[in-house]
Amino acid sequence: MKSVLVFAALGAAVFAQDDVKKLTPEELKQLMTEKVFFLDVRTPAEIEELGTLKGYVNIPIDELEKRMSEVPKNRRIVTA
Repeated sequence: MKSVLVFAALGAAVFAQDDVKKLTPEELKQLMTEKVFFLDVRTPAEIEELGTLKGYVNIPIDELEKRMSEVPKNRRIVTA
């Protein structure tokens, strides 16, 4: 049940900030210059296989519940 609440809280934070959408490379490049929290929820194996972007904080989805304190509540969140 806790996991559901954590994901609901994270989702609510994202929806409260802006509409959720997929970004174009140009939009992502612009966001890299703004005060945005980049959250990568993939596993280390997925990151090793697919790579990541500089500035992304990796909190694997199965650790997110325990590490929610690391996710800022006052910034736009971009996830990978």
